[in-house]
Amino acid sequence: MTGALALLLGLSALATAPAAHAGDVLDVWATEHVVDTTATFTATGYTAADDFTVWIDDGGSTTVHALPYAVDTTGLAEGVHTFHMDVNGLTDSYDFVVDHAAPALTVAPTDGDTGSTAFYPEVRTPSWHIAATDAASSVTVRCATRSDRGDSGSGACSTATDYVPALSFGSWVLTVTATDEAGHATTVTQPFTYARHPDAPVIDGPAVTGATATFSFGSTLPDVTFECRLEGSVWQPCTSPTSYAGLGGGSHTFWVRNVGADGTPGLSNTLGFTADVTAPTWLITKPADVVGPRDAPLSWSFTTVESHPTTNECSLTLASAEPAWTPCRTPFKGTPQNGSGAYVFRLRMTDAVGNVGSASRTFTYDATPPGITVGAPVRRALRQRVFSLTADEVVTGQECRVDAGAWSPCSDELVALGLADGRHTVQVHATDRVGLVGTATRDFEVDDTAPRATFLGHPSRTMHLRGKKASLKVVDLRAGEPVVFSCSLDRAAWYRCGGSTARRVTAATVSVRVRRGTHGLRIRAVDASGNQGPVAQARWFVKP
Repeated sequence: MTGALALLLGLSALATAPAAHAGDVLDVWATEHVVDTTATFTATGYTAADDFTVWIDDGGSTTVHALPYAVDTTGLAEGVHTFHMDVNGLTDSYDFVVDHAAPALTVAPTDGDTGSTAFYPEVRTPSWHIAATDAASSVTVRCATRSDRGDSGSGACSTATDYVPALSFGSWVLTVTATDEAGHATTVTQPFTYARHPDAPVIDGPAVTGATATFSFGSTLPDVTFECRLEGSVWQPCTSPTSYAGLGGGSHTFWVRNVGADGTPGLSNTLGFTADVTAPTWLITKPADVVGPRDAPLSWSFTTVESHPTTNECSLTLASAEPAWTPCRTPFKGTPQNGSGAYVFRLRMTDAVGNVGSASRTFTYDATPPGITVGAPVRRALRQRVFSLTADEVVTGQECRVDAGAWSPCSDELVALGLADGRHTVQVHATDRVGLVGTATRDFEVDDTAPRATFLGHPSRTMHLRGKKASLKVVDLRAGEPVVFSCSLDRAAWYRCGGSTARRVTAATVSVRVRRGTHGLRIRAVDASGNQGPVAQARWFVKP
């Protein structure tokens, strides 16, 4: 056998292969297109077969009895080879690549200075040219940069363009790995430093500022002056420190460069910074608009909508008072200390550059139970009294009872029924919006029994004028309680004839002038409760 056939396993089959079926189309392929030491082949498109005749390139053939079929390729030269197969008179082939060697890889600074590992943003930015080749297959390149602090640089990596990672200052290691299609890899590492050039100006300034930014700077070089600018502006002579006012919010860049004694510009330096000219804002979660002692301590939660740290101050005072600021954090908890009234919670936030934002939330603190006024009883019917109920604030519930009766809901009017004569008490409980309960009572007296007016003794039924035209008739009246007596003589109009509303009496004497004839005196009494008693009457006859 030739050298190529020596790589094949098995001997040529001597048996006659079965005939191919109509429509069979043999399709041969490898599991890997590019290989190093082993290539594995298989095929489809045949109906049945006991033997497979195979060979590589123009070498001798061998017979195998099963697929897939693995071939040792260590003896094959690098490059493209062809695997052939014959099954039942059907033939097909597959080209594959043998790759034994790792790719060649060179990594060099773009400026060609392979003797220096120091890079500077002013005169020599970190940039490398990468070349990777392989005689047999294509190559992919992967780059990574890592600092002694564990930071990673970023940047596209290929052999078509220079590798320019975005880096911070520090000590770094560049690692480049080239991998061919057979899996062979070559790695190159290069340590390097990235820093300001020692002759470049040194800047000291804020990373975040307000509408005004101030920068200090200097140089290690003797006899130099400086020029400064902000992005988008021209260079201007400057001295340290230099300030810029009226900055717009957002990202900015400050530039400074050395100027030699002859006026020649030298190395420059830059400092990026952010101007924050927006006052802090926030979201506040607050208690209800009306709260009371049962809600204490009150709580306000706030979330800062601010990219920079803030210092928070809070105040909880009467709305009419000046703020009393104290440092605070969310949630702020507090209890009003000056009783009921309108209060205000204030929040003041100061960010790292001095921008101040403030907000306030007003609310009512109710620490006083509702006041209830029970009006005087009004009699609308016998044994019934009606009371008006008035609260000095909004109430959410109210209950009433008379004497020792059961509590029951009531509104702005209470009607008491079935009252017996005597003293009684109305009680009211009212609950306000914050759960405080106010109480009120009113004592009252019921007198719905009408007084009875009577004549004292038996008035004489006959009188003698004895030659007079008229004479006085004196009658004594009595009642069982203080009353006002009213009289009517001979059905004439009623008139007050004893006591008054200011001074009621239980007895009275009435004198009436009468002439000859029959006369009648009617009397009645009204007590302090307005009860009017029945009419009593006495009659007599006057003779000449």
